[in-house]
Amino acid sequence: LFVSNFPAKCAVMADSTLCHVCREPVSCDLSERAVCNACKQSVHQSCILQCVAVDSRCALCRAELAEVGYTVAGTAVHPTALRPRTPEILERELVAEMRAMTRRITEVQRRSSMMLRVTVADTKESSLDRLVADSCEMRDQCTSLHRRCWDVASDLSDAGRATVLQMSTEIMECANTVHNVVTSGASVLKEHRRLFRRVAAHAAQCLRRPAAAKSRAARPKAPARPRAKAKVKAKVKAKASKPKPEAKAKAKAK
Repeated sequence: LFVSNFPAKCAVMADSTLCHVCREPVSCDLSERAVCNACKQSVHQSCILQCVAVDSRCALCRAELAEVGYTVAGTAVHPTALRPRTPEILERELVAEMRAMTRRITEVQRRSSMMLRVTVADTKESSLDRLVADSCEMRDQCTSLHRRCWDVASDLSDAGRATVLQMSTEIMECANTVHNVVTSGASVLKEHRRLFRRVAAHAAQCLRRPAAAKSRAARPKAPARPRAKAKVKAKVKAKASKPKPEAKAKAKAK
């Protein structure tokens, strides 16, 4: 019945001069009157400020004032979206955040397992650095969420407190484990990559030496110049024409 007569009720209350919050008359001064842009209900500006400080929805039609807004003296105002933080709502928010964090941890773990399965030659240091940075950010977010859960644990019910703290502790342990695996695996891969580079450079240098020697041996010798060849022949004849020391000694003995 209420849903079927909802537009008519909104119209009746819009024509009324009473504030729906404090049930006091609303003055005609536009600076003291606030009108919801969804249901056109007039309330005191002070009353609507007190309402949106707790819940950003309209007190009558429950429209989100952060989206539709309300008008004060011809000016549209859009307050910040806000909901009353009851223990049940707080527990649901924390559980949703922890589920999102669990998906983040799973994604980092999947990337790390894929990175560790590839060969050392195909691993890029930039990818490893990015993975380590994401792992550090994920661990920091888990730490802040874990601290927040412990800070608001007193505002939760007994059952909700036990559930939230248990989930937060398990998520923190998983985050620390994944972070340790990522950092240790990345450091090992970087060290293996350095060794691989050294071995590859040494092997390339060893393969380069026989090739260089073979190229020098196969290189054709440049032909000697005619004058240089004549000088060499003259030196050889002069050296052959000179008497040897033994022949000189025999000649002196005779």
